[in-house]
Amino acid sequence: MSILNLPAFSSVYTSLKCKALCWKKPMEPSFRFRKYPYLKCLLFVLLLSASCVTHAEQWDCVNDFESRCSEDSCRVFEKDNFTPLSVSFSDAGNVDVCAYSGCWQGKGEVLSSEPFLVIVGVGLTWNNPAIDNKENLLLSFNPKTHVAMLNISSFYLPVICNK
Repeated sequence: MSILNLPAFSSVYTSLKCKALCWKKPMEPSFRFRKYPYLKCLLFVLLLSASCVTHAEQWDCVNDFESRCSEDSCRVFEKDNFTPLSVSFSDAGNVDVCAYSGCWQGKGEVLSSEPFLVIVGVGLTWNNPAIDNKENLLLSFNPKTHVAMLNISSFYLPVICNK
């Protein structure tokens, strides 16, 4: 009779046998990682850079009326007697302000992003190269109300914005 057939040793033997079968070495890296160790580093850098990429929020705005101001006074134009503007901007500072005949375009400096997005653009270019019409811009945007206040050229007006 073998010692393994004795009841006292049988449970110990089964326990040791299970531990021996269940105990495994830590997994070895796959062949590719052993052969090309730089792949681990490359994979890590790619995953890290992918997690850091963010997309700028883009807003498109329109005006319901036109208000123009000079040193002396401001005037308001409504209904069919105003210049409709199309304003696009991102929280990265990209700005387009378009009227009938063209657009001022460029990248402004983001002075604040919370609680209001404030962008200042200096020397935004007019998209018609035949006309030298560079302008400075001040745009303040409230993301809670979706209203932006725009100052460019002689325009001083609120615009309603949507993503």
